[in-house]
Amino acid sequence: MTMEKVVLERKPYEPWVAKQGDQLTYHLPVESGFASLLFTFAITADHLAVLKADDERYYFLFAVLHRRYQMQNPASAPKVDRHFDRVLFGDIPDVERLLNLQDAEGNGAVSNLIRITMGREQAPMLSGQWFISQ
Repeated sequence: MTMEKVVLERKPYEPWVAKQGDQLTYHLPVESGFASLLFTFAITADHLAVLKADDERYYFLFAVLHRRYQMQNPASAPKVDRHFDRVLFGDIPDVERLLNLQDAEGNGAVSNLIRITMGREQAPMLSGQWFISQ
C-alpha cells in the first residue's frame, strides 16, 4: 500500500491536498461550534494546479465549502462537489456571482472567512468585488 503524501499545505486549520497513488484528495477542515470536522473530496491534477497557483481561488473555495459543510456530517458528505469546478475554473464574473450569493445566504460568513484568512477588507467583497488581481 502506498503512503499518503501531502502535496499542498498552507497554514494550520486550512485545506490541504494529499496524494496516494494516482488519487488526489482535498482535505477540508471545518469548525462547527465546539466540533472540528474534516471532509475529504477527490480532485484532479487540474484542480491542484489552480489551488497551488492562485491564492484567491484557493481561499474563495475554502470559504464557500466551509460555509456549505459547516452543518453537515462528514460521514454523509459527497466525495465530489461542483463548487471545485465553479470556483477554480469559472470566469471572474461567474465566481463573484457565486461568492455574492453564498455570502448573502451565509450572512457574511464567506467574506468574513476571506477577511480572516487573507487579511482583506470586507467592504469591497460586500459590494461584489472579490478579486484583487483582475
